[in-house]
Amino acid sequence: MGVISYAVGLGNVWRFPYLCQKNGGGAFLIPYVIMMVLLGLPLFLIELGIGQRLRTGPMGVWNAIHPYLGGLFYFALFCSRVNYSYLTVVRVTTKLPDSVVL
Repeated sequence: MGVISYAVGLGNVWRFPYLCQKNGGGAFLIPYVIMMVLLGLPLFLIELGIGQRLRTGPMGVWNAIHPYLGGLFYFALFCSRVNYSYLTVVRVTTKLPDSVVL
């Protein structure tokens, strides 16, 4: 959920209803909302509860669950950096449909 909210910008929010209507996205949207309520919300609340109970950051939470999981924080950090680097290159090299070359 956090990665999706980080990756989705305002332009995508404006364009989403149009693309949903154009491509028949209602068939996707209904199961998506159901799964967000059944899985996303409880997992989010569990994440908040663990963080408040242990009073530590992400690495401390993983270490408290099991000492071997401490490296998972670094792996997630590495993956987010690789993803950010890739998306930056895509943003820079993509031509907009209404761009004009002078």
